[in-house]
Amino acid sequence: MTGFGKLALSVQKVRAAIHRRKAGAKDGPKRGSELRPNHAGLPPSSPWDLPVEIQITIFAYCGITDFHPLRLVCKAFCELLTFNEHEIVRRYLRQRRHGTLPSPIDNDRTYTRNPADDVVLLSDLFPPFKSARGGHLYTFKYLHGLRRRQMLCSRLCYYLADRILDRFVQTEPAVMRASFPTKKNERNALVKRGIASIWFHLAPLM
Repeated sequence: MTGFGKLALSVQKVRAAIHRRKAGAKDGPKRGSELRPNHAGLPPSSPWDLPVEIQITIFAYCGITDFHPLRLVCKAFCELLTFNEHEIVRRYLRQRRHGTLPSPIDNDRTYTRNPADDVVLLSDLFPPFKSARGGHLYTFKYLHGLRRRQMLCSRLCYYLADRILDRFVQTEPAVMRASFPTKKNERNALVKRGIASIWFHLAPLM
């Protein structure tokens, strides 16, 4: 294809994109849509040439620490993450919370001991701030705040586990001598494994 032919093809694509955008503006936003109204400001092209809804679903499967690096990948990623931040965070939480969103804790609710479900308790204890326009502010900053709390809880759980094992060793010397290895190195290794086991069951995951 000649240079003129490529230019003509590009012009046709741009015209088609402008026509689609105008047609979408005339139709107006769809009822029941959970997407934010500023989707119309997105560029017509996308990195994967997929509908915005599918791209939001893909990003919702990313980890909390992935969102900022993804913004630096390219302009299209940055715009997509910025314009759809609210919906991406909501879908991320729904996946981790088995289809629910943070809500006030009450006596009728039960929480499992499964470490993978700790995000349910954390997000209920620390729900997102309310917007002045109503609703809640689901932002990447909120997710990072949950992660900071998770890391703080994890460190606290390690200290608790260490304290539990240390207390056991001091108060039950007879049990330690009778049931555990006599060599100091082996006993220390066993204590470390015990601390790690208790820490695993106490520490929340995000």
